[in-house]
Amino acid sequence: MRLQSFSKEGAKLYICSTPIGNLEDVTHRLLRTLAEADVVAAEDTRQTRKLLTRYEIRAKSLISFHEHNATRQVPVLQETWMRGGVVALVTDAGTPCVSDPGDVAIAAAHASNVPVVPIPGASAVLAALIISGLPMKRFAFHGFLSKSTATAMDELRSYEMYDGTVVFYEAPHRLLATLRAIAQVFPGRSMSICKELTKRHETVWRGSSEELLKEFESEDIRGEYAIVLNTADVAPFVDEESRTQVEQEGQARADFALQEVLRMLAGGLSMRDATALAAKQYAMSRKVLYRAALDATHTQTMQDFMSPAQDGDEKSQPE
Repeated sequence: MRLQSFSKEGAKLYICSTPIGNLEDVTHRLLRTLAEADVVAAEDTRQTRKLLTRYEIRAKSLISFHEHNATRQVPVLQETWMRGGVVALVTDAGTPCVSDPGDVAIAAAHASNVPVVPIPGASAVLAALIISGLPMKRFAFHGFLSKSTATAMDELRSYEMYDGTVVFYEAPHRLLATLRAIAQVFPGRSMSICKELTKRHETVWRGSSEELLKEFESEDIRGEYAIVLNTADVAPFVDEESRTQVEQEGQARADFALQEVLRMLAGGLSMRDATALAAKQYAMSRKVLYRAALDATHTQTMQDFMSPAQDGDEKSQPE
């Protein structure tokens, strides 16, 4: 979509973070921005009206702006900016563009030379992180895993070499499948699962990936969930015997996968195809297995190369 570039004095797009559950989690700046904006573009006008009503704000213009109508609504934003007006973009909860709509509006503003201004506020990602008790020096936000089981497993495996903490979002009807996948790819890792953050029924669970899977297999699963996973270390509260078992099982799985790759290579399969098949079969990172297979084949090649030379040296020695 090509937009005419223009800049009108006073025109702005405010990206507004709204409460993720508790309507008291607002800032004075957010309320002032919503009250003064010429247009409030909302993912769901019904949800936004609840916030506006709570703080007795009468929006000058409240329009629907979501992933299904964003392209059609861009001209409304353009017209507002042409008049030097201000647009406030909000989603149902949290920050636009963080697993929520908003990128179309921001792209349109940049293309039109209109300043984009953040109005920081509540964030489920950060809320889940700070109460998880897991390391936060380095973290990644993934959002929702793919609905395809195979793709979701690949997405999880992509973090096998990540030395940090990862945050996922999940819907109640898919939570168990996601926890099973996490337990398979990351056995024994520390986790935290947060439900209904900032709401009346806010609940937080902590444990290993296997423990939390077992817990939720008997749990009444309702609400919205944020999963915080430490991909780096085995859970510190796992006893030493269990820790050793987890580590041994992981090493055994890697050994079996490597042997399977070498067997397929001997049968004429390419390195790429062999590692892809074995990684899927043994629930391993394709990249990690590929490197291990390269190292193994390189070592074998060097041994084959050195063996004749060593035999010759032995024969040349005097008796």
